[in-house]
Amino acid sequence: MTKTSISALVVALISVGCGGGGGGTSNDGNPQIVFVSNRDGNSEIYGMQLNGSQVTRLTNNSANDSDPAISPDGTKIAFTSNRDGDNEIYIMNSDGTNPTRLTNSPGNDFYPRFSPDGTKLLFTTIRDGNGEVYVMNVDGSNPTNLTNNAALDRYASFSPDGTKIVFYSGRDGNDEIYLMDADGSNQTRLTNNPAFDSLPGFSPDGAKIVFTSDRDGNSEIYIMEADGSNQTNLTNNAAIDQSAHFGANGKIVFTSDRGATYQIFLMNSDGSGVTNVSNNAFDDSQGSLR
Repeated sequence: MTKTSISALVVALISVGCGGGGGGTSNDGNPQIVFVSNRDGNSEIYGMQLNGSQVTRLTNNSANDSDPAISPDGTKIAFTSNRDGDNEIYIMNSDGTNPTRLTNSPGNDFYPRFSPDGTKLLFTTIRDGNGEVYVMNVDGSNPTNLTNNAALDRYASFSPDGTKIVFYSGRDGNDEIYLMDADGSNQTRLTNNPAFDSLPGFSPDGAKIVFTSDRDGNSEIYIMEADGSNQTNLTNNAAIDQSAHFGANGKIVFTSDRGATYQIFLMNSDGSGVTNVSNNAFDDSQGSLR
């Protein structure tokens, strides 16, 4: 998959609708990073350890599998797939066994994210005619619209205590980061910039939010306080840096094309210690940390 096709895939999803310790490998053998790669010919989900070792293909399907997220206990992976015709939410064991479809909607469903206790999943859907943030039980039951707005609302994540949800929306004329209570109430805008702000996620202590923005002329990873203050560029690189997520160990995983292809990188929460962990000739993207 080329850089152009990856960008096209991200744009298409937006239009229709990313804890181990500090070491290199997990104690339980489950992957600490899950990501998407085309290294075997199409978009599949892979797992690996923090140091890039033990790379394992977890899906094996002719369809596009994407948007992986690891459950808090490391035993499950939620993901998006179009294997049954359109984008739906699936869940599987962390070794790739027992993939199970959770949604069955005529509209595209994508970008699942676990609640801190592992009992619920946030996801984005266009089943109501526009992008909305929904929550459902981890078995797919009781899907509920949380945003209920005429604009495109999408790509949501829980706070570590489960009381808040961060997402992005175009409701005020361009894409900005918003915060709401876990029941969808008290929706509050956190960023106010003419640029494209997207893909937010909380730090493990809930004090910070990491997000992607092109406000400095290209796509970069930013961090801010949970109230929207002190917005800071962490990557500051001429390449495309995007799709950042915190892990429970405080590291940030993100995607960058600063080499010849898109790769999975890790860095510290202050932007230091940038390391290419996937480091191969094919495109790797949409990394998510345990």
